[in-house]
Amino acid sequence: MLGQYFGLGLAGIWIAYATDERLRGLLDVAPLGDAGLCHARAAHRRLRLQQADSTAEAEAALEDVEAAAT
Repeated sequence: MLGQYFGLGLAGIWIAYATDERLRGLLDVAPLGDAGLCHARAAHRRLRLQQADSTAEAEAALEDVEAAAT
């Protein structure tokens, strides 16, 4: 519409594209508010705990292998 009817050509198409992307981004973020950030923090905390557990298990298994080798 901007490119053809308003005579902006390719620049009008780029303006429409950028505006569409901006509006879609704002609409996607708006409903989350602080609840989305809290959820992300909790998920990150769970991942860190899982990684810590798997690291401890791997170290224990390595110690068992080293003990069996001697």
